[in-house]
Order: sequence, then structure tokens, then C-alpha cells
Amino acid sequence: MKRVKDVSKRFQGQAVLYKLPCKLRSRDVGIDDDFEFEYVVVSAVHAMFTGDETMVFAADEDGKVLSWLDLIVIRYWDVEDAASLFAEEYLQNCRKDD
Repeated sequence: MKRVKDVSKRFQGQAVLYKLPCKLRSRDVGIDDDFEFEYVVVSAVHAMFTGDETMVFAADEDGKVLSWLDLIVIRYWDVEDAASLFAEEYLQNCRKDD
């Protein structure tokens, strides 16, 4: 995955937009709606009742979230770790970024 830009202004906490090395279909990652996406936003927040958590959401090239159903959740604050875990889980069959 390639880091594109910080999109934290649209979120509470830290948020980073990443470009995937290939398009994924929503159904491949557990979302019932059928759409393709090539970007994800990794968002880290301090939630009032659960503490630090980092989530990954399908997004477009501008960082607009396409579905608020999280693709992966980590119960601590680390955008880079969440991006790595998402890549490990879902991008095994993709080509590497050029």
C-alpha cells in the first residue's frame, strides 16, 4: 500500500489515505453492498468507552469514506500497524505498487 496523504481534518484523531496496489470488491472484505475501491482511510481515535482504536475504511481517491463498515479494527493507536495488518489480510493476491 502506498501512503497518499493525511486526511485528519475530516476525522477526529489521525487519519491517513492509502492507495491499494489493486482494486478490491466490497464483498471480498465482508461488505454486503457491491462496489470496487482502490483506496482506504486508516483512522486512529481515542474512543470514550473503548479507549484507543484504529479502523480501516473503504474510500475514494479524495479520502471520502465509501462505507463506514470497518474493514479491520485494532484496539490501540497506530495507523501504520493497522495499514500493515489490513495489507497482510486482504492484499495477498495483489501486485505490488510500481
